[in-house]
Amino acid sequence: MELAMFPLESAFLPNQDLPLRIFEPRYVALVRHCVDTGEPFGVVLIARGREVGGGDSRCDVGVLCRIDDCVEQGADRYSLRCRTGERIRVREWLPDDPYPRASVSPWPDEAGQPVTQA
Repeated sequence: MELAMFPLESAFLPNQDLPLRIFEPRYVALVRHCVDTGEPFGVVLIARGREVGGGDSRCDVGVLCRIDDCVEQGADRYSLRCRTGERIRVREWLPDDPYPRASVSPWPDEAGQPVTQA
């Protein structure tokens, strides 16, 4: 599936709260798209570079993220309350126009041994 992507300088796991303050024009467009369509976006770790300005190198594993609350702060600024969901794997990065996008696939948890106390 094709998904809007939000690379960050922090790694996130499924079922975490993710507050975001949006001000960069490409992410304002991403937020508007997700709010208008109800679609989730992906969050991945930035391997090298910075969050602001682009030109980063991104990891290929991340999580789906849904916007639970969106408050417009005026002047194309938003405060978001988001929640991360299932893991995803990036298959291909697409052009960053108008915001980062990627072709992704779900990456379900693998069955393992239960954790026991020592």
